[in-house]
Amino acid sequence: MMAADLDGIEKELSQVAVEIDACVQQYTGLRIDEYYGQIGGEGNLIPIAPQLPRGMVDAEDFGRIIAEQEKDADTAKAAVKANDEELLKLERAMSLLGTPDGAALAGLGAVYGGRGFHDPVVAMQQRKQQLERARVQLTGQQAGPVAVLWRHAMAFTVIDGRGFQEELASLLERKLALTLDKKRRAAERILALRQAAKRVSALRAAEPAADK
Repeated sequence: MMAADLDGIEKELSQVAVEIDACVQQYTGLRIDEYYGQIGGEGNLIPIAPQLPRGMVDAEDFGRIIAEQEKDADTAKAAVKANDEELLKLERAMSLLGTPDGAALAGLGAVYGGRGFHDPVVAMQQRKQQLERARVQLTGQQAGPVAVLWRHAMAFTVIDGRGFQEELASLLERKLALTLDKKRRAAERILALRQAAKRVSALRAAEPAADK
């Protein structure tokens, strides 16, 4: 009876193994041995929350990550644009210096608060230098989120990670239950044989004493 039960468990385990392989291939495109290789072996698998293969990400997580980085990139881009617009206006205003356009010069004095012709010129030059330094800094800040977006776009494969984990976890739960049942029954069989051997040994030990 025990051997028949173990044979039935072995058949179920074989079927589960086929289903696990099919699940991994369906969601990730990997063979089961490739998947185990990526996570450091079957023993490192987390049954209740199977790991996603390297370079793969759930669709929802990918969307959230990208949205955050795009927001940062858009904020940095807007800051660069605002800085460039102010710099362009300033350069256009400075180009009017020395021309007979008295209204433009009066406007420069009002904007920069200078009383004489020299005051707005100095203030404008200083502001231009500030804006040019700011552009270098802001461009550097913009590069970070864009670089992250590029890495994510190039490195990640988007899959139904949640579906993969749920289906695989269910199969692994079955495999765990069957494996434990198999080994529990094997342990019971070993213990039963051990007890039988002890009884045989006890009977053999008692035989000479009975003859006396």
